[in-house]
Amino acid sequence: MTEQEAYRIIKPLIEGDTEGLYWDFKRTLHDTADIIKDILAFSNSSYNGDSYIIVGVSESNSQKNKIKLTKRIEKTLLDETNNEIMVLILTLSDLKDIIKDIPKEFGDNNVKYKYDVLFLIDPLKPRDIMSQIKIMEGEDKIYEGKKALYVKRLVEKLTGSYIVKALNVSQNITVRNLNTTKKLYELMLERKSSSVTPHSTA
Repeated sequence: MTEQEAYRIIKPLIEGDTEGLYWDFKRTLHDTADIIKDILAFSNSSYNGDSYIIVGVSESNSQKNKIKLTKRIEKTLLDETNNEIMVLILTLSDLKDIIKDIPKEFGDNNVKYKYDVLFLIDPLKPRDIMSQIKIMEGEDKIYEGKKALYVKRLVEKLTGSYIVKALNVSQNITVRNLNTTKKLYELMLERKSSSVTPHSTA
């Protein structure tokens, strides 16, 4: 591949400000574990063409736009309803990170367990919740990710879960089950891939 060919392929991906089905941004190559996760995600995706890890690029513009949009929506809701409603906006990159952090074997037994993903609204961070929740030994299991928490609970004892009681007092958490989370990611990938024409190199 020539430099001109690489530029033609990479330029529209960078201009899109966010990662997608077959490309990922990395500010540096220092985090080997994260790079391995990206490569595995590429190999397990439905896309059969070339994939790219683009080094020296971040999603700073996308994140700034997300913050501005969040504040605008919250202000509109306050004006219209006279209630302070907290809004959580996730970029494709956010969801991609959340999917990559799903623990091994999480979601393997839907008959016995309920699997949920806890999305946290700024300024709340996963470590803040991990330090507050008391685990019911042998019943609940909670895993900490970089941008979300992953909860496994026995279906037959959902109402008695300590995790449920902890969540009831926090307005900075929104919960979706694992299947819904994966579906949201798939829909965002489909939308993104349809807006960018894939390139391949012979």
